[in-house]
Amino acid sequence: MKWPILSLKTLKNLPSGVWAISIASLFISVSTTMTFSISPFFITEVLGLTTFTMGILEGVSEALSQMMKLFSGLMGDLTRRKKPIIVLGLALAALSKLLFILAPGSGLIMASKALERISNGLIASPRDAYTALEAPPHKKGLCLGLLMTHKALGCTIGSWLMASLLLFNQNYQLLLWIGLLPAIAAVYIAMVYIRENPQKTQNSNDPTALEFSWKQIKRLPLAYWAIIGIGTLFMLARFSETFLVLRFRELGASTAFSVSVMGFLNIFSFLFCLPVGKLIDNYKKLPLLAVCFIILTLAHLCLSLSEGLSLALLGMVLWGIQRGTSQLLFMALIVDKVPASLLGTALGFFYLISGISALFAGSMAGWLSQHAMQDAFIYGSWVSSLSLILLFIFMLKSKPDS
Repeated sequence: MKWPILSLKTLKNLPSGVWAISIASLFISVSTTMTFSISPFFITEVLGLTTFTMGILEGVSEALSQMMKLFSGLMGDLTRRKKPIIVLGLALAALSKLLFILAPGSGLIMASKALERISNGLIASPRDAYTALEAPPHKKGLCLGLLMTHKALGCTIGSWLMASLLLFNQNYQLLLWIGLLPAIAAVYIAMVYIRENPQKTQNSNDPTALEFSWKQIKRLPLAYWAIIGIGTLFMLARFSETFLVLRFRELGASTAFSVSVMGFLNIFSFLFCLPVGKLIDNYKKLPLLAVCFIILTLAHLCLSLSEGLSLALLGMVLWGIQRGTSQLLFMALIVDKVPASLLGTALGFFYLISGISALFAGSMAGWLSQHAMQDAFIYGSWVSSLSLILLFIFMLKSKPDS
């Protein structure tokens, strides 16, 4: 397997709508990451709320986000229009940041956090479905890879930009105002530059494609539900990256370096998403997904067995590589297996079930790490190994072109 060579001409020739949604995703990721980077300090130090209250806010907000991903995917399929939902989601994201800045107390903070996660859920499924539908048939992987690359780059820029600004100014409210600007830019780009043809959701070989109803959920193929099952088990090994930060701190890394781990993870996602997207268009997807599963297993082993920073650093690199590419491969497999008229709904189900799995994984990792942080990664290595075995079984029973 050759590592794909990406030319500027190849990227330039991708549809303008794919570029528009990717750049809008970059800006909203910058804004959201800037806000998230200092929100714990703003909530506890400026507003004086407890960490328990902050934990409740995060849990409720994440649950809202996952539910909205299914709702937005369903509505996008029902109306055959993705752009209005994407623009609405981006606008609500910008509004949530404004509310966060102006919040005098916990009430408006809770409303802001809930609105931010609702907006995130509104954007995700129609954004991914729009990208897949706009992409040429032989470049779907590359277009999805471009989208994921911009998201990862936005998260990296956002976290490191906020860290840099904090060196010169400790006024959290001012920094949050600066973080609002990229969100406004994202709304403008989506409104002006995203173009949509609703007829792309119609399958010419399927005369019922435009007659969406709940009964059509039954039309989702068995292969799709098998992918969902494998993804559910895989996500049980993909708990929050916060545990990586804590593991590095446990191994003796400085607080500053431990916090910067999130930026490094996004850098490696950024470097690998676009090349892997190109690979998806030229090679079978299931073997590529198996490689991601192996990488996650190795990452867990490195982080569980490390007694110093060297092996842990390797684990961090491996985690970052699979972080974006595994989601990209799951998206590409779903795009292959699902009718265009049900694509948003199918992606919404995937996000919802993945979110539930991630919540369980985080709870399990938190419970196990009470004794030692490495126990969470021992658990992760076992679960990722089981998901790899299940994937191999699915590959043996799948069609040769998968």
